[in-house]
Amino acid sequence: MEIKYSDLIYNLMLFSIVVGFFLNSNQISTIVILILILVLAFNTKNEISFSKQSIILIVSSIILLLFGLYFKGISIAYTILRFITVFGLYILIKNRYFEKEHDRDTWFFRFMFFLLIISIIMTIIQGSEYFYFGLNREANSSAMIVFMFFMYSNKKGKVTGIIMAFLFALFFNGSRSYLALMLLFYIISFLKKPINSIMTKFKLKKMTLIFCILFIMMAIFSYYWVNNVSVANVTAYHTGLNDESNRERFVANVKALEMMKNDDEIRIWGYGSNLLEELGIDNSSNSLAIYLGTRLVQPHNSLYNPILRMGILVGIIYLFIVAKLIDRYFSKDNLAYILPYVLNAMFVHSMFEMSWLVFLIIILSLKQNKYHFRKKKNTKEATEEKIMLYSKKYERMKYIGTNK
Repeated sequence: MEIKYSDLIYNLMLFSIVVGFFLNSNQISTIVILILILVLAFNTKNEISFSKQSIILIVSSIILLLFGLYFKGISIAYTILRFITVFGLYILIKNRYFEKEHDRDTWFFRFMFFLLIISIIMTIIQGSEYFYFGLNREANSSAMIVFMFFMYSNKKGKVTGIIMAFLFALFFNGSRSYLALMLLFYIISFLKKPINSIMTKFKLKKMTLIFCILFIMMAIFSYYWVNNVSVANVTAYHTGLNDESNRERFVANVKALEMMKNDDEIRIWGYGSNLLEELGIDNSSNSLAIYLGTRLVQPHNSLYNPILRMGILVGIIYLFIVAKLIDRYFSKDNLAYILPYVLNAMFVHSMFEMSWLVFLIIILSLKQNKYHFRKKKNTKEATEEKIMLYSKKYERMKYIGTNK
């Protein structure tokens, strides 16, 4: 059986994503696969061209990371792993791997569907109030996995996957953002032409600009919420908008912004994997860290969190590269996939990292297929496919024979 390198790389990426999500070990699984991707990509016959700006960005990032490794030690491993991810994706995009038609990837939908069923059964058996995907113990990120499966199913035209996403919303959803994501997806899908026109008119079709706007807007909103909204009448966890959960979320944003402004430690490299320890909220701490009268958590924001972990300078470079990766697939037809995801990333951390980013790029690169249920092929269709297959094999053997 002939297996193309591009198919092998593509399927290895899909495997790393689904296993990483289920085992809640996105870092190790994804990086192992992406190192293999880099090796395979450089061994292909296709030439990969880089602009001068790209070379300068990559080389300067590598030098900066090497200096960070020397001065900061193992804590910068967090940053190095994520840069390997974005550089690996960048090389694959430049080599047009995602634009190619990849065969033998139907297993991914079935495998993901199967793991969702297993996770639902585990949730029922454990009697949990919230749905958890595999070993992932966080309700919001588990719901986000289901939403990404929904986006993948929608691009592939898999009706059963879409139905599963709606059933999840009705019976097993413990994340308030999931329903908003689904609703936003269909609103943008329906209004994509006027939305695209508005974004084009105001030159908002660059992710770098969108990131800057969201960074500023979330800062203003977080300070306003903490100082004006959640000063009184705060309700219990998940019982309203002005609840303990949202106050903790916005207080964490304020703490992150204050650290960016006042903490010299994060001017360049950041705290990396030691962020929770620095905040006093790691598992070794016997007492809760309190800030502005509220339990402190790490920033649930995919712009603020990496900046604290990577540092202001390095974090901005990283997010700039992420923006460029998404820009490659920024189009009218992808608005319904990009905008809900990016907006949700302002309330969940890690959405522009590791398996999350890889899966997002794969989804955006897919062509929109027609919706279809799985059905058996009739005898005539099967016979015609076999004839075409044998014809291609005969032509290939004939070509090889004449060129010996």
